[in-house]
Amino acid sequence: KIWAFLDVSFVERILKSQKERQCALRVFKGMIQGKE
Repeated sequence: KIWAFLDVSFVERILKSQKERQCALRVFKGMIQGKE
């Protein structure tokens, strides 16, 4: 479950950049779907 911890840091970066949040969220969702 180490990847979950890494994704948390990734989300924190997304929150810091609202302009890139939408694109990043799409990638983030894709990562989740790909790992499930």
